[in-house]
Amino acid sequence: MNVISLYFALWVTVDHGGQDILYSAALSGSMFAVAISVPIFGAISDQTGRRGFPLTLLTIFSVVATALIGQTSQLWIGLFLFVIANYCYQSALVFYNGMLPDVARQSNVGMISGYGVALGYMGSIAGLLLVKPFVEDGGRSAAFFPTAILFLTFSIPCFFFIKDLNPKSFHVDISNAFRTLKKTIVDASHYHVLLKFIGIHFLIL
Repeated sequence: MNVISLYFALWVTVDHGGQDILYSAALSGSMFAVAISVPIFGAISDQTGRRGFPLTLLTIFSVVATALIGQTSQLWIGLFLFVIANYCYQSALVFYNGMLPDVARQSNVGMISGYGVALGYMGSIAGLLLVKPFVEDGGRSAAFFPTAILFLTFSIPCFFFIKDLNPKSFHVDISNAFRTLKKTIVDASHYHVLLKFIGIHFLIL
């Protein structure tokens, strides 16, 4: 999504003459929607143990929306597609992160998580380099389709090789998820350093 964030912002402001506030509003709106949805997706992930299908579905929606951004010349349609793409991507991370215990032992969870973060940053740099030739030839609109293809290509191994180890019946207590979230927020209010870290991390996103 770093590729999308870079080129989409310029696609809005330079290519279509939109104001910076439009991109900021689209990004903030999608992240606000994610914040509301996270308790629901977290409940589905934790209570059912079924992460593969939601991850695949959200990723595909994000890929399709990303690819379509470059096919439209309408600013508002592009903004809408960006909201969909970012919302689905960020929501998919709930299920992706929940898979960590399925691919790592308790003794090396931290190490595997660290490798994942490092490879993610390397992928962001590689993505920018791989997409750059398309942008040079076809302009910023040409960045989105190859980005979508790269996103899908590197997601496929996870779709097929990482299986849900302990799937349960699809019964989700959504109200309990929000009660747990409320309790977590209240408990976290006692840890000011943690709140600062979470706030900074959100702004980085």
